[in-house]
Amino acid sequence: MEKNIQRAGVGLVEMSDINQSDRQILDNFKAMSVGQIFKKARESQNFEIVQIAAHLNVSTPHLEAIEADDKDHLPAKVYAVGFVRAYADVLGLDSEKMAYLFKQQFY
Repeated sequence: MEKNIQRAGVGLVEMSDINQSDRQILDNFKAMSVGQIFKKARESQNFEIVQIAAHLNVSTPHLEAIEADDKDHLPAKVYAVGFVRAYADVLGLDSEKMAYLFKQQFY
């Protein structure tokens, strides 16, 4: 039986809306890559990457590239950040904070 995936609806928040305290906490996670965080969260919830890719209508290789921290196999920045936000929502992670970490890591 397949596990049901539901995506939470969230509004867009600008990077400036992340307060200084949160930025300092997030900066402490720079030693753990965004890909490692996503993979650990996905595996802890027993999701297969193909399930999430199908749910989000995102190609599996793009999600695999995010988990592998492989910027060279990701689309343009605006799309990649959107994928990170959507992936975070599905896994119950804070999408804006994950986008912040992703941008700090790659851009």
